[in-house]
Amino acid sequence: ETAAAWLGAADFAWLVWTSPHGVDHALALLRQAGGDPVSLRGRRIASVGPSTSRALAAAGLPVTLEASPHDGASLGRALLAASPGPSSALLFRGNLATQDLPEILKQAGWAMREAVCYLTRPAPPPPPELARRLDQGEFSFIVLCSGSAARWLAAHFPPGRLPAAPRLARLGPATTRV
Repeated sequence: ETAAAWLGAADFAWLVWTSPHGVDHALALLRQAGGDPVSLRGRRIASVGPSTSRALAAAGLPVTLEASPHDGASLGRALLAASPGPSSALLFRGNLATQDLPEILKQAGWAMREAVCYLTRPAPPPPPELARRLDQGEFSFIVLCSGSAARWLAAHFPPGRLPAAPRLARLGPATTRV
């Protein structure tokens, strides 16, 4: 899907990334197809946040627009503000990305294509040792770095399941909402 999207990339006003993983995977596919990320310099490039912007900069691609706060809805609003009137965007995303960004652009009449760059697969159930340690309250904190990690925790350790629930630290607004 991403490889095919590169064939029509020139038709879009904006190239939009919603994660560093998307940057890595999309650019790897571009290279496999014989392309060079340097050829994208001068294009309008949008990023959901600092980590994604750093990944793009490491590939030699300057970011035109970075969302703040760092989530899909904010990125959609920032794109609309940067391009009054209908425009177009090629979105490089993961399979579990929220629909906030594409919905905002669609409602504004933008031409858009989504390219799923990578797949997040469900993690296996927790090993018995981890479940035992959580049940015994051995952890003070659990750090959740993604929405998929938060969904995994909720599926395997629903509220009230743990006798001594550790505190949760969440990375970013999207993970917090899950």
